[in-house]
Amino acid sequence: MAKKIQEPDFNLGAFLPEGVVNDFDIFYKPQAEPTNPAVKDLVVSLSNIVPSLTNYTVGQELKAKQKTEAQAVEDFNTNKVAFADLVKNKEIPAGANPHYFNKMMELDLNAKARAFQNKFDEYYANNQIKERLSPDAFKETYKTQLETFYKENNLDKYDPLALNKAFFSNTSKFRDETEKKHNAYRIAQIEETTKDLAVKNYAGGLIDLQMKNGSIEDVHKFFKQETDDYISVTKNPRMANELMLSGIQNYVSAVNTVEGFEYAKKIVDSLSTLNLSGGDFAGSKRAGFIQKKMQNELLAKEIQFYDKQTNYNKVKQDLEAQNLQTDYFTYKSNNRDFSIYDVINDRKDDGSNKYSTRQQDYIIKFHNANQTALKLTTSNPDAILELAELQKTNPYLIKDRGIQLMTEGKLTVTDYQSFENSAGKYDELENNVYFKSSRPFKNLYKLFSDTSLTQIPSLKTELPLLRNDFEEKVLQYWNTIKDQNISPYEKQKKLDGEIKLILGEALQNSTIFSSSPSTLEKITSRYGIPLKPNQGAGN
Repeated sequence: MAKKIQEPDFNLGAFLPEGVVNDFDIFYKPQAEPTNPAVKDLVVSLSNIVPSLTNYTVGQELKAKQKTEAQAVEDFNTNKVAFADLVKNKEIPAGANPHYFNKMMELDLNAKARAFQNKFDEYYANNQIKERLSPDAFKETYKTQLETFYKENNLDKYDPLALNKAFFSNTSKFRDETEKKHNAYRIAQIEETTKDLAVKNYAGGLIDLQMKNGSIEDVHKFFKQETDDYISVTKNPRMANELMLSGIQNYVSAVNTVEGFEYAKKIVDSLSTLNLSGGDFAGSKRAGFIQKKMQNELLAKEIQFYDKQTNYNKVKQDLEAQNLQTDYFTYKSNNRDFSIYDVINDRKDDGSNKYSTRQQDYIIKFHNANQTALKLTTSNPDAILELAELQKTNPYLIKDRGIQLMTEGKLTVTDYQSFENSAGKYDELENNVYFKSSRPFKNLYKLFSDTSLTQIPSLKTELPLLRNDFEEKVLQYWNTIKDQNISPYEKQKKLDGEIKLILGEALQNSTIFSSSPSTLEKITSRYGIPLKPNQGAGN
């Protein structure tokens, strides 16, 4: 039996950890045992004379060559040392040593292996391979990228054995390590996705039970079934309970109806009697803490919900009152022989009453207040200040309180009209992006709360009325430009420029400011307010 020829420098797979499949197999079929080239040549030449030698295989026959093959290995190692000595003695150049060439090829392939690793890392990151949950995503991507790199770099020109030693052994290790990281992340993502879906399933299940008006027993049965299913897969009771609590929390955060609040409160209140298969939930202090936290959140959400409903109703009522008052003044101005009974008995086109009984009562109340207020020439200063305070605290109460003040003979119709649309103006000025972005508007608005002015008795009541006039005219101007086909910058510039002119005009039209040129000059100078020509201070 002939001794096998061993070529230690190029042993296939000798450089890989146990269990790692070599990338070499992607491009080359598994090799037979290495055959000595000299023996191979001899077999080819002799087969022409002795055909039976065509099937000759090394290691089975030709025992006579045993000695020659052993000598070939010895010569190989001897020559390797001999060439190194010749290069060292400068008898031949280093490049003439074939083993030097082999080393150069090995280093080149090592560099190419590193280049592939860098290229694959970049592709892996840029194409979000990490996020793909398919079990074959990494393998398919890796194989495609390796084949592309192999072709682009003409690696088929290299000796296969050298490729295996210096290139594929490195890429195989890299692939194995990278795939392990990929699979670890993939498993973690699958776990997180499963948890997320479980939380959503709890929340969705509770919504379904709410729609069906399911009993608390139905809810507890649902909880137990879902947690038991999760525990059967993961053997993790604590995590099952955490997901259930997160699902309930999601449901609690989503409710926004009266029915939802009532049902959610029942569910959360029932957690103290909920018994599950395991974990630290049932009867634990932590469960009690979480239950209390959700109860507090529900209470806060419910209060906020009803506050919004209340505000909505306030806005709705304020708009209705505004429309009724507009109808009243329009009817009064268009009919010389005005009668309140003609207003309240007005009809629609189909002959039905235009106003409900409640609306008719409001119009009569408003009419009576106006009749009393028409007898006044000036308003009570305290009435003005009270309405001015309501503008800051609760503008939706101004109409009702204004009507009461007119009825009491403390507020004129003119001053009432100055305040009555405060809620509408407040919403527009506070929420309009152009007014919020206007520096002149913000700066000039400070004038109305300037303590050096509000301390003057006569100005204390004048400033709120002046502010109302200013706001009304600014909004009127805004309505003339808001739909113009100009850029936002041009629109903002026009508004900012007009704001100063409007306030200057309002100050000049004020009885108190116009009668006190020194005060007018001081104010316009301090706030940079332009006045119309020939109407400045002292003119």
